[in-house]
Amino acid sequence: MRLARATDSLRGWTETVDALYHAVGDEAAFSEALGQLRVHFEAQRVSILRIPDLHRTEAVQLAACDVPAEMFLDYQTHYVAHDVWIEAASRRQLVRTGAVLRGSALVSKEELQRSRFWREYLRRYDQADMLAGVLEAPERGGGALTLVTFMRGIEPGPFSLEGERRLTELLPELQRVIRLHAELARIVAIGTTLSALYRDLGFPLGFVDAEGRLVHANCSAIVELDAGLLLRRGASGSIERYTPSGWRSVAELFGLLKRDPSVEVLIASPHGPAAVLGLRDCHLGPSELAGPTAPDAAAMLTLRPLHLRTDAHHLMRHFGLTPREIELAHGLDAGLSPEQLAGRHGLSIHTVRTHLAALLEKTNCTRQVEAVAKLKGRARSEGSSVA
Repeated sequence: MRLARATDSLRGWTETVDALYHAVGDEAAFSEALGQLRVHFEAQRVSILRIPDLHRTEAVQLAACDVPAEMFLDYQTHYVAHDVWIEAASRRQLVRTGAVLRGSALVSKEELQRSRFWREYLRRYDQADMLAGVLEAPERGGGALTLVTFMRGIEPGPFSLEGERRLTELLPELQRVIRLHAELARIVAIGTTLSALYRDLGFPLGFVDAEGRLVHANCSAIVELDAGLLLRRGASGSIERYTPSGWRSVAELFGLLKRDPSVEVLIASPHGPAAVLGLRDCHLGPSELAGPTAPDAAAMLTLRPLHLRTDAHHLMRHFGLTPREIELAHGLDAGLSPEQLAGRHGLSIHTVRTHLAALLEKTNCTRQVEAVAKLKGRARSEGSSVA
């Protein structure tokens, strides 16, 4: 159902708002009730984020529905500094209590897709537009910033003016219930902090100094370093990455960070699944995530699984694949047959089979399902030259 056919006033979501009040103080129930609001905005995700003090970077996610932990952490530790929507809203002085911000109204599609924020963050998490309400904005003397944000993928298209109007109507009610929930959060210690996510995150994340030595790491990073398949501690203390020509210090990549605030390279070892090693400027350091005793760091280090769509450039470079071969591999991963791929892309079945044969040869696989698994980092990789 389109937004225009949704309920015309607050009466349409009375039950949902009531559910939020009933769930106050219960983090899981509150997030579930918040998630029920998505249908009124045709949203994929929703979250409520509170930053108690803008001079301190620790944020609290008071509630969220279908927002992966790594997406929240990725944003707060790096991509908040590249958020073109918030930059545009700040330039126009729109970040004030009661304001409603619509991403597609702040930044054109063309400008968005030219940004690092789109290329490296939004596409990775299938987010194309946002609709945010400012529940609480800091005054000149300081204070907290609290936002409720609805998120959409490419489908069903950008949020509309109607959606903006609906959130404007809903915002006063949300302000009251969130204020109550935030007050209780202090008592019952609810809300997910960045430091808790950092500790429990399911993929390796850590900080290294200018020599590539480990400053601090979460549990997943320690396990990865102890396994020594893709990353390991070198004799000099520097963290080393596997390459076909031998183990190399991650500090060798720091020169790239002088030109670019984030660098990613593919690591493919014959002893385990391939993954993407990322190095980023530290907008949020280990002292915020790991406690005040952690020293400063030169860069943040991550090691994440491959994603067939958003990591296509890594796969093309590593395996020598063409854009068409990547496109067809993505179709195979979606369960399409060669005949269906031919129809979808307007190709002959002979051309499709030729591309698939080249895909198998370049990935050194004998079966299509094996090739797709290797491209997604689930199979052992033969290893070839990487940056």
